[in-house]
Amino acid sequence: KGLVYNSSSFYLGSSNFTFRVIAPVCPPGKVRCNIRVNYGDIVLNNTELVIENMSFFQYGRIVSYDDSKIVLRGSLLVVDYVGNSSPIELRDNTIFIVENSTVYGTAGSITVSGDSEINVSHSDISLGFTLYGGSPIFYIFDSNVSSILKTYSDTGGIYTIINSDVNEIVCNYSGNYYIVNSSVGLSLWPSDNWVLSLNTGYHSYWNLFLNETIPFSQFNLTLINCFVDFWKIFFYGSYTFRDNFNITILNSSGIHAWLEGTRVLVKDTWNSSFVLKGCYSVIASSSLDSLNIPRELGTINVIILTDSFIDIAVFEGTSNGVITSNGYVSEYPVNASIINCSLGLLKVSTTNAYVVNSSIVDLQCLSDGKVTIYNSSVENISVSDYGIVNLINSSMEVYDIVYGDIYVYWYITVVANVYNSPVSGSDIEIFYVSNNSLAAKGITGPNGDVRFILLEKNIKGVNSNINVVTYRDYIVRATYSGKEKLYNKTLNIMVDTNKLVVVYLTPRVYLNLYVKSSPSYVGFRVDFTGRLYFSNDTGIGDKVVRLEYSSDGMQSWSQITTVVTSSNGSFIAQWSPQASGNYVIRASTDIDGYAIVDFVSLIVQPYREKYVFSVVSNSTVYDFAFNSSSLLLSFVVDGPSGTTGFVNVTIAKTIVSDTSGIKVYMDGKLVSYNVYSLDSSWLLHFSYTHSRHSVLINLKPQVRKATRLIELYPGWNLVSLPLDTGSNIDSYILANMFDGKCRYVSRWDPVQQKFITYIPGVSPSEYVFNISIGTGYFVYVSDSVSSSINGTTVTSIDIRLVRGWNIIGWPLGNLTASELANIIGDKTRYISKWDPVNDRFITYIPGISPKEYDFEVRPGEGYFIYVDGDIEVVWP
Repeated sequence: KGLVYNSSSFYLGSSNFTFRVIAPVCPPGKVRCNIRVNYGDIVLNNTELVIENMSFFQYGRIVSYDDSKIVLRGSLLVVDYVGNSSPIELRDNTIFIVENSTVYGTAGSITVSGDSEINVSHSDISLGFTLYGGSPIFYIFDSNVSSILKTYSDTGGIYTIINSDVNEIVCNYSGNYYIVNSSVGLSLWPSDNWVLSLNTGYHSYWNLFLNETIPFSQFNLTLINCFVDFWKIFFYGSYTFRDNFNITILNSSGIHAWLEGTRVLVKDTWNSSFVLKGCYSVIASSSLDSLNIPRELGTINVIILTDSFIDIAVFEGTSNGVITSNGYVSEYPVNASIINCSLGLLKVSTTNAYVVNSSIVDLQCLSDGKVTIYNSSVENISVSDYGIVNLINSSMEVYDIVYGDIYVYWYITVVANVYNSPVSGSDIEIFYVSNNSLAAKGITGPNGDVRFILLEKNIKGVNSNINVVTYRDYIVRATYSGKEKLYNKTLNIMVDTNKLVVVYLTPRVYLNLYVKSSPSYVGFRVDFTGRLYFSNDTGIGDKVVRLEYSSDGMQSWSQITTVVTSSNGSFIAQWSPQASGNYVIRASTDIDGYAIVDFVSLIVQPYREKYVFSVVSNSTVYDFAFNSSSLLLSFVVDGPSGTTGFVNVTIAKTIVSDTSGIKVYMDGKLVSYNVYSLDSSWLLHFSYTHSRHSVLINLKPQVRKATRLIELYPGWNLVSLPLDTGSNIDSYILANMFDGKCRYVSRWDPVQQKFITYIPGVSPSEYVFNISIGTGYFVYVSDSVSSSINGTTVTSIDIRLVRGWNIIGWPLGNLTASELANIIGDKTRYISKWDPVNDRFITYIPGISPKEYDFEVRPGEGYFIYVDGDIEVVWP
């Protein structure tokens, strides 16, 4: 059935000999033999015993000597031995390795002596270990071990326990313990006259967190991420403890102890008294006859009393308390001295004593003492010379002050509310009304509230006389910014008890003014649009907005007009100033007594008394200059540091037909901009961070290579050169560009007021004439035909017109007949274009023709112009 029995003891004593117990291979069809039973002792001497992947039942002892090694892998080891000796004895530097296995014994324990090494991982050991001298090394990982017991005082060693449970560890003077993320029961025996033990089964009294080290006598005990059961000291009578002991007194009575330099926990103790010097002490759920903390230079006492009754408490020279700043507290300080206690007499000469949620019959604040009391009641307060008592949300009945102070504070909870909903992240500031200085500040939490302690009054003793100074009048200011909307509110409060203050915040008001000017010199006008609204984008209607301008650097203001906002807060207005000047425009109104203002700079620069450049900005603009020949615009902008500034430049399309070549430089560096088309003008926009900046704008179009297509219809067509070809073109070359379909090329002689015609293949060479930029020509073709011309764009033009009819071309970009008439000037009487489809002229008469006759002028076409006198047109 796969079960193997041995019935004899055996002794393995050969040096470097390994005895391996594994499951033997059975004949085909049989069950693998993975259970072995041995009756008798196994004795190892400088030998290795390996038990792998099986269940091993040992009815006898296992004893190892002289550097032997026992390895248990993936197996169950059951030791059933009843006798005076240990079932497993590890002597003389034995190595005991248990991996993924279980060790179970019916009685006794595993004894360890000498410098043996025990390595247990992913295993369960129910026997436990008993140590007899030497310095063993234990490494227990992810395992369960019943106990590790030391029985001799000379036993040392290193004990590493990780991710494991050890029910009990009993140790004495020496040894280093490293316990990581484990649950242990620990009993320490540091001397013969008292016992410090750690009981199993409890995890509620003491929880030691990451990397907390507890020094104790000769032990170096390090616990990391562990749950440790509560420490205990059992003793009776009077004792003195010194030098960094850690002492806990639980469930005791009749204790009278003098403690120095000690960490002390007293819990559930009664009818006792303590004198503490230089201690960190916690006293909880106890009733003490007396507690005395004497003054001694250089000592530090941190005393925490919770849920206790103390008849007489005397505090001298304690320190290490916590005081909050700016008046804001989330709760009472964590190092509070007295919590949930009842005291008959409390004497304080310390500089940092705290009382929380307690009752005191008689409080004596002695000379130079300081006590802070939260949420408590005091029947009698006596303050000696230079003593200070802070009462926070606390009551007092009788007081006696001699050269001391009592300060009375109250809790004030401020709730920030926007549209009837509390909001977190609101900035709360509280100021004294008397001098407008800051008393406290904070930020509302998840519930939309924040709590402060504010001073109501100071009761001061001077020569046994009582002076009362009140501070109870405060200003609360709340500001909230959410989703880029700002809300604020200010209100007054009086502090004379605990209060809940709800601040209903209102949105901040904004006034935006936008300015746009026309590009024409004649009839120049400025259009204003704007809006008055709350920061939640709700418009403010039926409010008067004043529009004013200043032309002397805001030294004086002149009214433009007043407007009334519509229901959504918007308004519009128009202004017709001189078409030249440097203006600052101001829009202003009043909301609940607050002035709401917006400013915009406007610079107007005429161009040849026909067009107007305008610069609009929220910055201060100065040193404005314009070079009409080079089309360079320069100025300086300035504004509040850190804010955003912008510039809008309005340019007539007749001056700059193509904006792709415009360059904007700021402080000598090229910057990007946006261009928007506005009917007959361009709007050039760019923004920047405010400081002083020099701006240069080059409006002159840039020469670039291009290709244009000339399309001709059957019959007569009126054409011109749309590009600069870089070479001479004459009527012969022009005629041959149209695939032999050209029959006539005619030019107009404006002096003789007649046509001169070239006939390809017929006219002699003296009839060949030049084709010039800026001049139009009639071309007759027999059929529809087109031809491409390569060259560079034309950036300026100089055309001479004589009185009477002239034929011109306009290569600078598209514009209307009225705009062309405005460029040529007042002598323009007619502008006519030829319609090659309908074989007719279309004529625009400036000042007479309706808008539908105002046709588009394009590069590549020719136009008849009639002027009253000789004119030279230079553009731009």
